[in-house]
Amino acid sequence: MGEVVSLFQQRFRVRVLYREPTYAATTGREPRTYSGTFEVSARTAQQAGDAALRQFEKIERQSGVGWAREVVDLQIVPVPGFDRP
Repeated sequence: MGEVVSLFQQRFRVRVLYREPTYAATTGREPRTYSGTFEVSARTAQQAGDAALRQFEKIERQSGVGWAREVVDLQIVPVPGFDRP
């Protein structure tokens, strides 16, 4: 069964969980899980996740660090009381 598509945009809070395996290997430490949270407007949770990943990747490119970030999970929840056409 497919995802329900709203006629209205909803607000979602998306938590991106990621690791930095290159940094962990360079420092000799176990990889740690970090997170970043984004609030996005979208019609579906899938679209919200995609939008948050685009924002995450933009920030990753702008960070200037020399190691890759590996997304390990997305946690997507609707923000109650927000919808708009």
